[in-house]
Amino acid sequence: MPKKILWIIVMAVAFLLPFFSSDAFKTQTYTLYALFAAGLFGIAAVNRSWLNNKALILPLSLWLFVVFFTSFYALYRPGAFTGMCNMLFYAFVFITVAGIEDKMKKQLAFMLVIGSILISARAIFQYFVFFEKIAPLIQERALGLSEKEALYITDIALRQRTISTFVTPNLLASYLSMVNLIALFFCFVVKSKAFRGACLLALLMNCYSLWLTRSAAGLVSFAIGVFLLNLLMSAKGAPREKRFRITLAVFCAVVFAAMACLTTSRIIYDTGTDKMLLSLAGRLEFWKTAMRIITDQPFQFVGLEGFGFLYRLYAPYAQFESTMAHNLFLQLWIETGIMGMAVFIWFAASVVLAAIRGLKKARPVFEDYAFKSACLGAVFVFLIHNMLDFSFFVPQTAVIFWLLCAFIVSNENGRQKSDRGECLKPGPEAGI
Repeated sequence: MPKKILWIIVMAVAFLLPFFSSDAFKTQTYTLYALFAAGLFGIAAVNRSWLNNKALILPLSLWLFVVFFTSFYALYRPGAFTGMCNMLFYAFVFITVAGIEDKMKKQLAFMLVIGSILISARAIFQYFVFFEKIAPLIQERALGLSEKEALYITDIALRQRTISTFVTPNLLASYLSMVNLIALFFCFVVKSKAFRGACLLALLMNCYSLWLTRSAAGLVSFAIGVFLLNLLMSAKGAPREKRFRITLAVFCAVVFAAMACLTTSRIIYDTGTDKMLLSLAGRLEFWKTAMRIITDQPFQFVGLEGFGFLYRLYAPYAQFESTMAHNLFLQLWIETGIMGMAVFIWFAASVVLAAIRGLKKARPVFEDYAFKSACLGAVFVFLIHNMLDFSFFVPQTAVIFWLLCAFIVSNENGRQKSDRGECLKPGPEAGI
């Protein structure tokens, strides 16, 4: 019974993870994370299901050591220590979730999909109702906001780019582009018609909400992720499910068409801060400044959240202001040094290789193969998106990425128990 209660807590928190931003609700967010960690620790202790894969533990341990070491010599120590604590939490989530059996991983993934329905519902509500009312209200009254906050919210409302529970449209796009691939998987494997319908609803609402963010980076990364999923499902020796493959190919074509339409619209028709070329100019400025920093001090580091301080020094008269490099690897190089970037790439490559080995083992079973393929595609979506944005450094989206990494690897050196399936299912005959 305690194990079932712990699992209910873990699944409930997994459902709530994307609803709280640490920028807006810091206390609530970290309370939720503490509850999640406690539940996972209980499950792992009862099942003895800690990750025991040396090929993953070694680079992960080195990555945490680099983060820990650089935090003590950071330009901004409070931010660096906060980032370090976040990384420790992510690592714990990865180690505990990677060690559990695939059936439990699918249940957690299912909760992420169901939670995304409410996230998208809020985004759609913002677009059709909220934005129309909030912009005039902010302009008439201060509403307790600072001048910078009021200008930002007014700009978002006037441009009508949905953010839902996130701080920026691009963060919402990063979240949706990951969850959409998981929702696509469940649309074909859930046996219950009611739950299959819920997953289809989530997929449709999420795709529409992704469109409403008007995030070119989000749609581009999502399109690439769907294309990669197509390749994995069409690979030689992959389980054959004709209905899924045909639908996936059509869906891929639709996503690429939507990406082309949005990109064209933002280049030709949009004005002001929505204009695509202006957005690219901002990123080019961030990247050029990051490269100047790396050229000046290629073997030094400034600690997590230190890029913003150097950016002000290297580009004091820059047209665009940011505390993020909008490129994961450039920012990791600057903040954790070339060693930190190299170790993280080693870890990410180890996760991908472990996932590919798992796909080879899962090939006889369509459900297992499709689940790992969808999660692997979602991991690539996140990494590609972070070549243009910064959701890796935001707990609200980063924790989903680390969960996905845990979903695609297996505890190769650990024990598998047949009696772990006693945990609660998401629904009758859910097939997950």
